[in-house]
Amino acid sequence: MAPNASGHREMDHEQIINLNERVIDLAMHVLRPGGTLLCKIWDGGRKRQLQSILETQFDKVVNVKPDASRSHSAESFFLATGYQNPKHASSEKMIDGTITAA
Repeated sequence: MAPNASGHREMDHEQIINLNERVIDLAMHVLRPGGTLLCKIWDGGRKRQLQSILETQFDKVVNVKPDASRSHSAESFFLATGYQNPKHASSEKMIDGTITAA
């Protein structure tokens, strides 16, 4: 999922960052320890802030740009692996696998 792009770069960046923050909140309740989260992002001023948030919850966070993405595109992804905050997870809400965001 991703917000509709308006063509206004800063506003679009804010919308996708806000969406990813909500998905991270959800992930804290449903991911099992060791889980993975993939967040689509667009370049902008809060990209590093989002990465820092992910780094507090996951063992490893890498910025990836798929080969299929145009080189001049602002689109990339944060791949966060090794979820490490099981104290927020509820056993009734846990799921196996990966949650994909934005």
